[in-house]
This record gives sequence, structure tokens and C-alpha cells, in this order.
Amino acid sequence: MRLNADVVQVDDIAVGFLHAGAGQSGVPWVFVHGLGEDSTSWTVQMSALGETRPTYAVDVRGHGRTGIGLANGTLRQLADDLLGFLESVGPSVCVGFSMGGAIVLAAAARQPRLVEHVVPVCTSSVVSRRVAERFRARADGIASEGAAFARAALMENLSTNVLNRPTDWEEQLASRLAAIGDGKGYANGARAMASMHEDPLTPRLADIRGPLDVFIGELDTSCPWRAGEIIVEAVADGRCHLLPGVRHFVNIEQPAVLTEALASLNA
Repeated sequence: MRLNADVVQVDDIAVGFLHAGAGQSGVPWVFVHGLGEDSTSWTVQMSALGETRPTYAVDVRGHGRTGIGLANGTLRQLADDLLGFLESVGPSVCVGFSMGGAIVLAAAARQPRLVEHVVPVCTSSVVSRRVAERFRARADGIASEGAAFARAALMENLSTNVLNRPTDWEEQLASRLAAIGDGKGYANGARAMASMHEDPLTPRLADIRGPLDVFIGELDTSCPWRAGEIIVEAVADGRCHLLPGVRHFVNIEQPAVLTEALASLNA
């Protein structure tokens, strides 16, 4: 299926996005990528699900074709960016991977009317002190050393955590290196994730009104099953689903597993 690129102005930034299924009816699906990625990481799901519904994938502030603007390193700002995009497409099913999942959760808690169904993937509503320190170290390194540090940090993270490299591994890596550009958005997102240690999302999840389905990789050590349980326990209508045999970077290692799981929601 052909994916079309476009931009829409949201406050101080022009948000780049991909879209498919323009001729389809029903509630739109909006996909939000993880740290160090962009909208192209969702092409497998968009191509499949766009056959039956309108689908969109946004570039988070400072990633892909979206500018960094007046970034302040907060999850609230990233959630507001998403909410501004949703104002242009209407209430949607929102699917977010890792950092994108946290953005979706924060947006759904702030403006429940715009997020009809919350679908976090391999994500968490809180981070530990150790993980927060690692995010801040990454952001500080980018601030002092620039794009070269960002590229090295991204390559190290993926090389360490993607154990079953697909046949298109080099293309996947190149796509993500292109997505972070000068690294400023990568640093901004890392600071936003680090803030979830002192200011976890969990207490605010009770404000989510729609259904929530969280997917957790069976072998994911970054966001384990307990992370999904914490999210589900905080909302009125939530379920936690296991992605069998999946580690954290599901859309690199096993995108078909995630596509099938999402299609099963029939949202």
C-alpha cells in the first residue's frame, strides 16, 4: 500500500506524518514511534491496517521530518504535540511504542475525548532511577558532543538489544540514524523519558476514559510484564497482552507478530 507524506502545523512545530487508507471509513489509527525512530518504523502496520481504516504515523518532535522547535524536554510537551495532531484528524485509536507509548498514555490522560482507545506497546508508566540516569547521560552527551554522540549511542543501543537481526538490518539501522538527524530530538526525548522517574505517569492514568490494551514482549527486559500490569491496574478498562517470543524492538525483529496482535483488537 502506498504511504503518503504530509505536514501539519502544531503550535511551534510542523509535524511530519505518513498516512494511508484515506478512502476508508471508521475511527483513525494514529501510530507514535519510540525514541530514536520516526514514522517509517510503522510501515508494516500501516500497510496492513490501512486496508480497512485510515492510518497515520507521526514524527515526534525533533525526529524525522518534525522540527525541534522550542523543546523543553518534557513528556507533557510531547503529549501536547500529539493532541494537537489529533485535533486535525479527530478522535483516534492511538498506538505507541516505548517512548511513543508513554506519549500516548500522557495524551489520553490529558484529553480523553481525543484518544478513543489506548494501545501502548512495550512501554512503561514509570522508569527506575538507573534507567533515568542512563537517559540523562545520553542527553547530556548529545548536548556536549552533538550528532556524533547521538549516532554512537543509538547504534550501541540497537546493537546490544536487537539480538535477532533481520535480513534488512542495515536498512533498519540506517533509517533510525536518519531519523535522529542532529540528535537534538533524541536528547529531548531522552530527557522526557528520564522525567518519568520523578514524575511517573501512573497516578494520572485513572483519568483515561477509553479502553486500554497494552502489549508486552515475552522476552522484553526493558519493559517487562510487570510494567504492563502497573498500567492496567491504574485504569478502569484495561488488559495486558503477551507478544510471544518478542523482545523490546518488536518492529525490527518481528513486525508481523505486532501487526497480527493489533489487527486482533478489531477496534
